[in-house]
Amino acid sequence: MVTYALQSIRRTLSIFARIQCLKLPRYTFETSCHLVNPRLHSPPPAPSCGNTLNCFASLFLPFNSCHSKTAALINGPNLLATLFTHSNIPLFLLQTSLFATFLPSSFAHFAKSHSSTKSLQKVTSFSTTLTSLDSPSTLPKIYFCSLSIIRPTRVDDPITDHVFAIIKHTNTHFQMIGGQQEDEDNDSQTLSDLQQSSNEFGKLSGFDLATLANFISRLSLFSSSECHDEKNFQKLFATRATLDQHVAWPSFSFLELDNDVAVDGFGCQIFPLSVEKLMRRV
Repeated sequence: MVTYALQSIRRTLSIFARIQCLKLPRYTFETSCHLVNPRLHSPPPAPSCGNTLNCFASLFLPFNSCHSKTAALINGPNLLATLFTHSNIPLFLLQTSLFATFLPSSFAHFAKSHSSTKSLQKVTSFSTTLTSLDSPSTLPKIYFCSLSIIRPTRVDDPITDHVFAIIKHTNTHFQMIGGQQEDEDNDSQTLSDLQQSSNEFGKLSGFDLATLANFISRLSLFSSSECHDEKNFQKLFATRATLDQHVAWPSFSFLELDNDVAVDGFGCQIFPLSVEKLMRRV
């Protein structure tokens, strides 16, 4: 039986598919979202992975939703949920405390090992979730994903994160949604930029099970590398997390789109339809 939530997700994704296929739209997907609904985030932020994910998540929420609701949909309902999901963050906070100064070397080794182990476990769980044979009556499914990278030896800017989404259209067809913030080379990336890049995971057409296996393999490499692997990160997201060769504590997490959210917006695709209408204007 197809639930109300799934009907809503299917309707919204069908509109989103039309949006992605527009040729020479008046505005980018992200800009259009903010112009249609200023409550999403005001003023509109610069291009970033977080901005793209906020816009994508907002398609499934009621029209009057604000930035805080999309953030909760992507990252979890509150700060405690985020800390529980990314165990490397509380470990880093603990390291900076007085307690960790007594055993700095051994604690750092434990934190690195623990972070990698937990991250690999999450990647394995994600792989199992994506490759499981779901009934067609339960698809598509949407997963919001988050990477956290902590460089404990850095005094300035020790934490870097990246968010993206994976759509499981069918048991053999997947799609990645993401963006990129401006880096030191003044490069930024919208969803359209990602889809037009050479990245094998970011294609508008999506990817198959063989490519998914490669994607999972690279996520596992992210979780197990002693230091941040810049080339691997570029292969994953067609973006740079410009990090030096400091030891990195990795973390990966994912959340499935909450059916309660989809039910809340069921039959009310006002926002995605308005975004499509704006992007079609000449």
